[in-house]
Parts: sequence; structure tokens; C-alpha cells
Amino acid sequence: MAEKKDFSSMVPFIQDTIPIVKYGGVKVEKLEEMDIILSMPTENNMNHVGMMYAGSIFILLEMAGAALFATTYDIFKYILINAGMSIKYLKPATTNLHCHLVITREEADARMKPIEEKGKGIWPLKLQAVDENGVVVAEAECNYFVRVNA
Repeated sequence: MAEKKDFSSMVPFIQDTIPIVKYGGVKVEKLEEMDIILSMPTENNMNHVGMMYAGSIFILLEMAGAALFATTYDIFKYILINAGMSIKYLKPATTNLHCHLVITREEADARMKPIEEKGKGIWPLKLQAVDENGVVVAEAECNYFVRVNA
């Protein structure tokens, strides 16, 4: 059985490095190899009509994708940048949210193969923001640009 990797040193990087992410209260709930959960509280994220601000939900999802990437690949080997993200807001978000992402080793390897061959490419990801009642409040597709770090 393979030894479980420890990603605890990444928690402050994910939660505290980008000021708006820290202000929004994004928290790492689970950070395991190819399996992450990030959450966001309503505090500091509500808009003028009492639902979570759209930009806050975007931040949660974009950071969740980056966290999944960081627990799947060697973050010193690649540079990851959001190249574009489309998001659909499906229901008003009035409770804390979370995003849970999982990828298999086979899927991860297949997604990275063309990027490795060309030295750069797009790493697409589908994401969902889910409220405390299990309701999907937003869905997004993010295209992360990945470059092999020379």
C-alpha cells in the first residue's frame, strides 16, 4: 500500500496567500492526493439582497480547482493560471458553501499527457458549489492554462 502524502504545508498557501481569498474565508476542509474539499462561509460574502455574492462563489470554485491540481501534480514542475471560466448560478446561495473535487490517477495522467508533449496546454475542469443542504447552487467550467516550468 502506498504511503499517504501529507499536504498540510499547502493549507496556508491556499487559504492565506491571496488577500481576497483570505478575506472571503476560504477554508481547506480536506486536502488529500487527488481529493479536496474547500469551503466558504457566508460571512464577508453576502450581497445586498441576502445571498452569497457571485464573485465569492467564483473564488471558491477557482481555488478548489487549483487545490486539486496541487494535490495531483508536482506544483514545482508546472505553472497554473486560470485562462477562462464560465459559471452558471443555479440557485441563491444563502448558507455556507463547499466544493468537493476528486480525480483518478488514470484521468490525471491522461489530462496531463498532451500538456507534457507540447510543454503547455489547457487543463479543463468542471466544478460545483454546494450549499449546506446539498443543493448545487453553481456550476462552472474552468480552463486552467498549464505550462511546464523550464
